[in-house]
Amino acid sequence: MIQKGIIAALVYMLWVGGQLYSQPKAEELLQQIVKAYKETPSYEIGVTYTMLRGLTGNNSTETYTGELIKQENINRFTAMNSEMIQTPGVKIVVDHSHKQIRYTYKQGPSLEGSPVDISSFMTYFEVADIREENNQWVCELIRNKKEVQLPYAKVVLYIDKNTQFLNKQELVFATLLPFKEGNGSKMDYGRLMIELHHKKDSGVKALQLSDYVIPHNDKLETVEKYQDYSLIEQPN
Repeated sequence: MIQKGIIAALVYMLWVGGQLYSQPKAEELLQQIVKAYKETPSYEIGVTYTMLRGLTGNNSTETYTGELIKQENINRFTAMNSEMIQTPGVKIVVDHSHKQIRYTYKQGPSLEGSPVDISSFMTYFEVADIREENNQWVCELIRNKKEVQLPYAKVVLYIDKNTQFLNKQELVFATLLPFKEGNGSKMDYGRLMIELHHKKDSGVKALQLSDYVIPHNDKLETVEKYQDYSLIEQPN
């Protein structure tokens, strides 16, 4: 098994059949993904992460799940005993393992760091191929700036033709990784598969920052549920 810390660090770092389709331009296709998630007022997405050993095949070494919820201008992403809550002006990261809450005053896109955030792909990768497969576009991206310290050399996006939502991402690591083998480990190439399961009806209650922190005497305090958590306020 690969060391879980390597994968955990990446969690915060992804038409009707029978019709005729013209192949979209690369930049246009990626912009359509961004637009689809931005203009959809609310959604709930189940996320499955699978670590695969080797450049091909299905040799799975580790799997875990997460969830992404959007309600108007607030997003919550949960995975590996942590939560990230984002609004246009604030980001909260809750680390349940270490009982810590980080509250950051941050201006920027509320999808930043989530599985549907493809901003880094648009900046540091170029499209190598686009093809049609099983009612979805398959878009292969290759890193175009070697001097940038990114963990991936190649990204493959699987995009639903009807919704322009991401069905899956396949992230190919740029360097060899240590996989457990016997009593030791062996270096090999690895791929991280991220599958997104869009749910039609969300039964989640309304998200709000006051579920985590509240103002008290001109400062922020954790709510009673998290009274044992340390609170760290950070400027942008």
